[in-house]
Amino acid sequence: MKTRLTGVVGRFTITPVMNEAGQLLRDLRCKKGWNLRQAAGHIGVSFPYVRKLETDGAVEPSREIIQRLARAYGYSADKIAAAFYGTNGDTPARGGS
Repeated sequence: MKTRLTGVVGRFTITPVMNEAGQLLRDLRCKKGWNLRQAAGHIGVSFPYVRKLETDGAVEPSREIIQRLARAYGYSADKIAAAFYGTNGDTPARGGS
């Protein structure tokens, strides 16, 4: 996960830096008015996994998870896949939780 240090001298916190896909998912979730736990329930995944999808650039969701995200958020699965995997949207057959 990409991070940056923020804070004053002597006191630093690590703040996740969202990637394009994470920012897209966060925006979609916020438009629905859902917190992370509510989104997890609608998607059918764990709350920590939703947080990882939004903040960890190394997470690579499966096609099934991309489809669940698209259904829950009412958004194009192709566009979500493209945000994670580039313009062709090639995704692994399995993975994610």
